[in-house]
Amino acid sequence: REHTPDDVLLIDLVHRAVKRICEGDAGEGPAAPSVRIINLSVGDGARIFERVVSPWARLLDWLSVKYAVLFIVSAGNDGRSIRLSVASAALAGMGAPQRSALALKTMVAEDTGRRLLAPAEAINVLTVGALHADRSNPLISAGRHDLFELECPSPLSRVGHGFRRSVKPEILMPGGRVLYRERMLADPHACTLEVVDAGAAPGHRVAMPPLPGGSLGDTAYTRGTSNAAALASRAAAQAYEVVESLRAQVDGAPAPIYDAVLLKAMLVHGARWGVWADKLLEERPDLAAIANANSRRVAQKDYLTRWLGYGAVDIDRALACTAERATLLGVGELQAEKAFVFSAPLPPSLAGKRAWRRLTVTLAWMSPINCGHQGYRTVRLWVAPPQDPLRVKRANSVHEKAALRGTVQHEVLEGEDAVAFVDGDRFECKVNCAADAGAFSGTVRFALCVSLEVAVGSGIPVYQEVRDRIRPRVGIQPAAS
Repeated sequence: REHTPDDVLLIDLVHRAVKRICEGDAGEGPAAPSVRIINLSVGDGARIFERVVSPWARLLDWLSVKYAVLFIVSAGNDGRSIRLSVASAALAGMGAPQRSALALKTMVAEDTGRRLLAPAEAINVLTVGALHADRSNPLISAGRHDLFELECPSPLSRVGHGFRRSVKPEILMPGGRVLYRERMLADPHACTLEVVDAGAAPGHRVAMPPLPGGSLGDTAYTRGTSNAAALASRAAAQAYEVVESLRAQVDGAPAPIYDAVLLKAMLVHGARWGVWADKLLEERPDLAAIANANSRRVAQKDYLTRWLGYGAVDIDRALACTAERATLLGVGELQAEKAFVFSAPLPPSLAGKRAWRRLTVTLAWMSPINCGHQGYRTVRLWVAPPQDPLRVKRANSVHEKAALRGTVQHEVLEGEDAVAFVDGDRFECKVNCAADAGAFSGTVRFALCVSLEVAVGSGIPVYQEVRDRIRPRVGIQPAAS
């Protein structure tokens, strides 16, 4: 079983490695000072998150601020067997939809035992969960079952919440499909299935250390949250290339010191719940039976957030604009009790038209920590999405209060009522800052991503009209707190 050396303190090893990368160690200069993204697909199987932030997570939170790097951390794997309340003979005779429904019901019922592994609860890192998805096309042999639907939350992936019920994991990425096989000892009343941990498809094909007599080109198929974190790191690298391209083309583009928070915001900006929100709610009819409408809404969103975070990431949505979608980026620094206003033009072709529109706002920052305070997070930032200028309201996404508990706020708002405005009118997003765990006298860097889109084929040239009205480049303006 893969593990770290017994004679090495893992926290010390991580600290030394990051210090060597960013600052230098043992009298030598930094080994790679341009690094902005650090993938950490390692979890402590003996330390399941339970309210208190682990020392390892505290280290990552501190390193994130000190060196302005983005840690992308896997949520952790749960390879336990699944016990289905159906006999083996009946399972073999079921169709795929029936098996999937039964497996999903069983997995959802066990969610309390699937909490995060340290250090995935760290507040400044981007924690990644896995989807039951890959692009392999295997021939599944007899006795092995693909129990879950494609794009379903992976049965291997651990779920949230994070510290103080914050959104964790923030995003989901494909982690590879996992197969199950029945145990040899039959039970007439139930069927116990175990994870097939083999190097054959399905899953993601990855490089492997060569076996004796093998070659450096050896590969195998794997699956889990490490795969999902690796794909998230790849997406962050793609986002970094976009930022570098903007930096080369645009005067006054964000300085490299903002890269970590900007990449964090860009990855989450492409997240959506999608169809699995409704499918998961079907497994909890007790939540739908709550009489009070507001309490029902809070309970349902809280439940979905545990499984989906902010949702599965479509990185193309964050990295590229279309004729009907414009994305704007902004960065800045704030002191406690201060604010910035991000301003953007409204596309005049949208005025007076009854058309579907979506506004997506993502705010990310790295908060210093106070380990001697129960609040832990020293600084809280928040943005109030502009609902009235665009006649939009919060859509199928995380509850607005839950989105304020971590270091990423991701809001999705939709509407279709006609809006009255004139060419030259703008909408504003005000970013606010306040101390959260004792006094705070420094500044905190943040990044803001805002996308406005309309339906494809609507004929409203959102991108071009915003682009034409954004020259000179829209900046972040100081405002009164």
